[in-house]
Amino acid sequence: MLFTLVIVHYLLSQKASLEATDHEGNTPLHVAVLHGHLTIALTLLQERKESITQQNKHHHTPLNILNSSDCRMDGSRLSA
Repeated sequence: MLFTLVIVHYLLSQKASLEATDHEGNTPLHVAVLHGHLTIALTLLQERKESITQQNKHHHTPLNILNSSDCRMDGSRLSA
């Protein structure tokens, strides 16, 4: 996990787009939340807080995913 976080910090330092989406319209924050990567999600939120409300093609925000049964983490630290 630490290696992954190092890569995330590197990509952010290189101005990687936090608005980029996959074929489902998921941003990096959607994917981090969906896979339960709290530290990465918090890191992404520090860079772009408004991404918490960005919807994917299914009209789900990262917060919607966080509150769904598909999510693998406790979202209390993200919604604060």
